[in-house]
Amino acid sequence: MYIFLDIDGILNTEADWARKVYSLNPACVKAFCGLLDNLPDPMIVLSSTWRNGIARDGTTAVHIQDLLQAIASSGITELDRTGISPDGCVFS
Repeated sequence: MYIFLDIDGILNTEADWARKVYSLNPACVKAFCGLLDNLPDPMIVLSSTWRNGIARDGTTAVHIQDLLQAIASSGITELDRTGISPDGCVFS
């Protein structure tokens, strides 16, 4: 099963973002992992701005390894990513 995942608002909250950009909320991650545990062979496809590894402003690093480590308990060891066009739009 493929899951197209947007991180912000799913694995973190606005309050988390206010404290530290590109952060993860442990309670949100735990709830998400609980869902993954009930799915046969889930595959995560990042459709989030996190998929680039670099923030839109080009100055803040997105920590994909932190994300992988946070969801590792569900057996997810790699992520796929949606494409990005030259103007920054997602390919459909």
